[in-house]
Amino acid sequence: MKRIRISESGLLLTLGFLAFYVPASYAVPGMISKAWKLYYVMVTVLSVEALLFVSGGFRVSRRYLAAVLYFFWFYAGTSLFSENGTLDLYALIRCVGFVSLMELAFLTASRKTVLRAFIVAGAAMSGLQFLTFLIYSDTVGGMRSGSVYILAGRVMANSTQNWYFLTYDNDSINYFLPVMAALLCYALYYSRRALLWFCLYSSFVLYMYLTKTAATALIAVSVFLLVSLAVVITCVFPGMRPLLSLFSFRNAVLAGFLVQLLPVLIAGNDIAYRIAGYFGKKADFTGRGGIWRRSLQYFRLHPVSGNGIEDVLTRWRKIEQTHCHNMVVENLYTGGITALILLIILFAVMGPRVRRTADLAAGAVFSAAILSYLITGSMDWLSSNPIPFSLLFFVSETGCEERVALGVFPAEKKRIGYRTGSLMIDGAEDR
Repeated sequence: MKRIRISESGLLLTLGFLAFYVPASYAVPGMISKAWKLYYVMVTVLSVEALLFVSGGFRVSRRYLAAVLYFFWFYAGTSLFSENGTLDLYALIRCVGFVSLMELAFLTASRKTVLRAFIVAGAAMSGLQFLTFLIYSDTVGGMRSGSVYILAGRVMANSTQNWYFLTYDNDSINYFLPVMAALLCYALYYSRRALLWFCLYSSFVLYMYLTKTAATALIAVSVFLLVSLAVVITCVFPGMRPLLSLFSFRNAVLAGFLVQLLPVLIAGNDIAYRIAGYFGKKADFTGRGGIWRRSLQYFRLHPVSGNGIEDVLTRWRKIEQTHCHNMVVENLYTGGITALILLIILFAVMGPRVRRTADLAAGAVFSAAILSYLITGSMDWLSSNPIPFSLLFFVSETGCEERVALGVFPAEKKRIGYRTGSLMIDGAEDR
């Protein structure tokens, strides 16, 4: 039996990634929730410090600067120009800390180490999400069943939304998708065995969404799995590999942002009635049409800088919800046109540098996951979860040579190409 070696860099990265999978406040005691905040604050400080001093200089890329600028504007800059906006310090630290760790990981460790560490951390924490789903599968509301609270003078009770260890059912796809994509790409680059784990993990995810009829998440994961199946088929049949170019990062992003706009434009009309009817939903997409309309009305009052990060009570009085249920609308409402432009720039600088067939395959997998993420964001998007942004870092590394460690972690042997145990068995190692 083959021995699995755990490197120091892999262990440190795994512990670092774990910090940003924050348990929901209702899922753990208050003391653990506070300790977890301290955990990701500490990882953030260490990651930024390492970036500042690794190899004697500030070694960062355009993608890192674009990500940090976007998060600083969204969580801090908007508060300077809005009447009710506040600085959301912990969300800012969590998001900047995560992208700092991703940048540091690819500067100091091999792609294989980064993928493995991310998979272990993500599978462990999303596994707890699935475990709590199994425990509360017959309980309407999940871990928040029967909760009652007062908001804006109204007594609010938890609806049929199901809440588990990390988040509620629809939003959980944003934790599952990156792990699924990383597992499949690990199979493409390094090990066929990872394909079995990918199938098992994906089966759990599909079962969860089919059971809970989470329509948005089910559509998103189905799109990802269909594209992934096509990618695997092209790997098995070399004559079909030119088709991989259809699943490019650019096509995925363009399609994803079009999907973001479509429901906002058609909410309430006959087209929406037909589409929503297939999933047993209303033409206004379960009240989202009204949320989008009210959000855009307030956006027009502050088109450049937005309304800022607001407390729950203020936002509920304005749009009758805690968030805008759409990535584009949320960015316009909170950060104005400035936030949306910064988000588009962030996506634009993440284009992959593809060189070989296996790079096309891996790029197609991560691009499909990004498309699915954007599909999910057309109906629901929480800005404070940075985990899906890992997909942008992974896709931007597609085609890059694996780097020798710079000194923060132990040096690893530089290898490019694909072992015979991977799906891409015809790829020779480059020297």
